[in-house]
Amino acid sequence: MLDARTGERSTVFTTQLPLGHWCEVLGDPVITDAIRDRLEHAALTLEIKGESYRAVLARQMARRATKEERA
Repeated sequence: MLDARTGERSTVFTTQLPLGHWCEVLGDPVITDAIRDRLEHAALTLEIKGESYRAVLARQMARRATKEERA
């Protein structure tokens, strides 16, 4: 699929797992390198650092629940 789109269309690929840890999950370094090569070729990579939005939202909801329990 990626090969067919190369040079023709944009593709957005997201992951929470840093690329450096893919081999740990996929288990085969040769396959992992092949996948990464195809994904990273002519790619724009954005790495977002910091706390996830879900974690912030969960903390806010927990605070509200605690306030409601106290009331």
